[in-house]
Amino acid sequence: DQRCRFANRSAHAWWGVPDGTAVGRHASEIAGAAYYATYGQHLRDALAGQAQRYVRTTPKADAEGGSISQLVH
Repeated sequence: DQRCRFANRSAHAWWGVPDGTAVGRHASEIAGAAYYATYGQHLRDALAGQAQRYVRTTPKADAEGGSISQLVH
């Protein structure tokens, strides 16, 4: 269902949502519609059992940006 089941303080800070508010929200609500439109397919594929590995630049809520490498399975 693409709803957040766990998020630590770092995840909340990265996405710019108040601590404790991510759990239960849809991924598009946390990441934003534009970001989800670009990367949502990776999430859908991972949930379908396909390992995903990609490097992406993700803007942090504070606009500093950052590069993260993810292996999602």
